[in-house]
Amino acid sequence: MKQIVTPLMAAFLTGLAQAAYAETPAQASTPAQLPTVTVKDTAEKSLVDGVEEGGDNYVIDHTSTANKMDTPIMDTPFAVQSITRRTMDDQQAISVQDAINANTSSVVQGSPAFTYQTYTIRGFNTGNYIYMNGLRIGDSMGMDTNNVQSIDVLKGAAAMLYGLVQPGGMINLNLKRASDTPYYSLQQQFGSFGMYRTTADATGAITPDKTLLYRLNAQYYTTGSFIDNMSTNQDTLVAPSLTWKPTEQFTLNLDYQYQDKAMVMYPGLPAIYNRPAALPVSTYLGDSSITNSPLTRQVRNYVGYDATFKFNDDWSLVNRFYYQYMGNYNSGTSVSGVAQNTGAATRSTNIGQFFEDSIATNLDLKGKFETGPVKHSTLLGFDYFYMNNPADALNFGLAGYPAGKFNIYNPATYTGTGVPFSSASNLVYTQNYQNWTAAYATDQMSFFDDMLQILLGGRFDSLIVGNGFGSPAFPATSNRTNLSQAFATTSAWNPRAGIVLQPEKWISIYGNFTQTLSPNAGGYSGGFPPYPPSYGTQFEGGIKMEFFDKRLMMTLAAYDITKTNVIMGGTNLLSAPTFYINGYPTSIPASAESRGAELDITGRIDENWSVIANYTHDDVWYTSGQPYVASGATATITTQYAVAGNRLPGVPADMGNLWVKYEGDGDLSGLSTALGVQAMGQQQGDNANSYQLPAYAVANAMIGYSFPLLGKKVTAQLNLKNLFDKQYYLTASNRFNIIPGTPLNVMGALRVDF
Repeated sequence: MKQIVTPLMAAFLTGLAQAAYAETPAQASTPAQLPTVTVKDTAEKSLVDGVEEGGDNYVIDHTSTANKMDTPIMDTPFAVQSITRRTMDDQQAISVQDAINANTSSVVQGSPAFTYQTYTIRGFNTGNYIYMNGLRIGDSMGMDTNNVQSIDVLKGAAAMLYGLVQPGGMINLNLKRASDTPYYSLQQQFGSFGMYRTTADATGAITPDKTLLYRLNAQYYTTGSFIDNMSTNQDTLVAPSLTWKPTEQFTLNLDYQYQDKAMVMYPGLPAIYNRPAALPVSTYLGDSSITNSPLTRQVRNYVGYDATFKFNDDWSLVNRFYYQYMGNYNSGTSVSGVAQNTGAATRSTNIGQFFEDSIATNLDLKGKFETGPVKHSTLLGFDYFYMNNPADALNFGLAGYPAGKFNIYNPATYTGTGVPFSSASNLVYTQNYQNWTAAYATDQMSFFDDMLQILLGGRFDSLIVGNGFGSPAFPATSNRTNLSQAFATTSAWNPRAGIVLQPEKWISIYGNFTQTLSPNAGGYSGGFPPYPPSYGTQFEGGIKMEFFDKRLMMTLAAYDITKTNVIMGGTNLLSAPTFYINGYPTSIPASAESRGAELDITGRIDENWSVIANYTHDDVWYTSGQPYVASGATATITTQYAVAGNRLPGVPADMGNLWVKYEGDGDLSGLSTALGVQAMGQQQGDNANSYQLPAYAVANAMIGYSFPLLGKKVTAQLNLKNLFDKQYYLTASNRFNIIPGTPLNVMGALRVDF
């Protein structure tokens, strides 16, 4: 793998550097000075508030996520929504998940698989994968917003450009970039449950000619919890970035990230009959002797770059690359069984460690040209992704191993773990592997002075997925180190088509057809191939409108998505195995469909008022799967297999968000205040639809004041979240892992910009 990727990167960068220096000194210096005043003025205006892209607004009117070319959103035949730096700052959104939950339609927090953040978009879970600067990032315990400039949520099937994504959509993080205008910011946040967070942001030029720039973002974050026996969680992040621009034609951004995150693995609350157990949300049902010492921890090292070479105003070549290595140390207990009538319960433990390295790169050739009256925006690209969780003797888990009986209504009756951790018979080995390459092409054609635009494209993927699982008690133990019998190879062609009709510049009517290929992690058991991949198809149509000189944007979309080979959280099989063929389990395949409509309104109404509003209605259900079984060892409630007609878990039929902000002027200059509401309809808790998470609505508020002090800008801000102390439940992965929402909490901040 390294012998393939490394020479490619080296050759590409060498070629770019040679091309950049091929100019004469006069050619190189003249254009470098001309735009300096313009760029500096723009940067100074926005950097005063610590935000570049999007300025002081909530809306960004262009995107490169939807088609990998910097395109006005009005010209894009897909639903895409951007969350700006200003939005994250106003709401004091510390995690990416906080920012997304409060500001997007059709996106909800996904099943809480251990402590990793997942999302459900248009009814389908994204798994542990999001994108950063256009490349896939996996298995993070939680990305923070400290070094993130904006977040793009691309709705619907995006596999033509990004490969192995779920048909509901994808999330892409755009990192902060260096500026040639000096800017420094120091912020201290504090809040309920012992929360403290210190962040720093600095940028400027390293060399006098401003060809080499830097940016440094850092944070230290520590917090307790509203849940009993949850010790302090900590997060340290250091993220330096360099930008090198020797000529106007060539730009190289180099990024490094070090993150050390430690936390208590929360076991959640169980369901009793068809509702969450009637317990205080502060109840902790784990075993603190395991979960608090040591803590669950993830150490992440990331290095990446993106390089752009502009041949001229119309053609450019872009290369992105990253390498990431993560060490994961899990320490947790969970509820594994509950007597519905008495509350008597059994715990399980999961202790172990695993390591993951991943590499991703792509190469995009982008250009514009004309054929007669038709204007073309063309993209040709190549993708490569590699991920490996190697199995070794240090990987062990104790999932499902009894850890003492107790009663959920009297947690003080803990009896300790009772698990001989050193026993070799308890070791469980897992291994996961992905290796895929792809080539893609797309062309967006414009007719009649951009009144009609048609996009056509396609992508070919070749995917290898490996899965291993075994223990000394299993005959297939050897597969923990030799996955030759547990590989699956898949290739597929995915088309993409879209159309945009603009009768006026402020309105776009669009439609699209897309298909996806996405791998399913895991497998039946040791020695068997991984689950077959899922295939998705989407039809979407909608209207986009711009108001008030592009300050306010509205998107109304309707969609119909189908997905095959569905694996949802909480299940281990596509559906119940009925018989074996040549030693391999055969299943009745499960499939699902999601039909919905969504409305997004984002931006500034006038100089004083801004708004973020969205609403989603989504019907998502299994269209095929296992027949419902009422009782016994194969009962649906026990097996959690997909049942035709059941609603997919974790997806409310209706949801919406509203955030309205006022900024004062005149005598009230510097004052800002906002009110918001997040509303979520009832959710099914599991595949069996055996219990429900009740509907809820929570209110949030913000007040802030900015003022000059000794030549610096000082901002004091206070956010109130869950203003009326509503008890609610965010999400669940099974009947024993329901996650409650945070009660009323207060977050203050004091920031100095200079």
